[in-house]
Amino acid sequence: MKKALVAAVLVVLCAAGCKTHTHNVNNAKPVPIGIHEVVSCIAVNSTLVIDPRTSQKLCIDSKAIVTETNIRQAQATRDSATGEPEVTLYLDRSGGDRMYEATQRISARRDNGRMAIFIDGNFLTAPVVRNAIKDSMIIAGGFTERSAQDLADALMAGK
Repeated sequence: MKKALVAAVLVVLCAAGCKTHTHNVNNAKPVPIGIHEVVSCIAVNSTLVIDPRTSQKLCIDSKAIVTETNIRQAQATRDSATGEPEVTLYLDRSGGDRMYEATQRISARRDNGRMAIFIDGNFLTAPVVRNAIKDSMIIAGGFTERSAQDLADALMAGK
């Protein structure tokens, strides 16, 4: 299969919240990212979070599957179908291996397993994982061309 077909897509519904995570291209500061498995609230090492848009309570595994340190490349791109701006992330080998193992397990669950995504410590969304994700993903939703580029620059800051 072509790599583009193998790469899974995560749609992050940022809405207006994306704009608070952008930085001036000339002064890009690293943006911490954390992707965590949503787990049972009785699980050891679970942490309660609340989705600010829906007030839904979720528990996440305290240890992130991947963080910004696992991002080897981030670039502003456009959705091939809609032309909407988005950010494509490429993970390093260890991050890709952890993401694949976790998403393979999560997608196999019968309870619509999910992952929670945080940027700058702020909860963004907890999409259902339907397929295993290996080494790349897309963050989409609510970006302008400029805000997508600013986020990609911020994710690459310090690399």
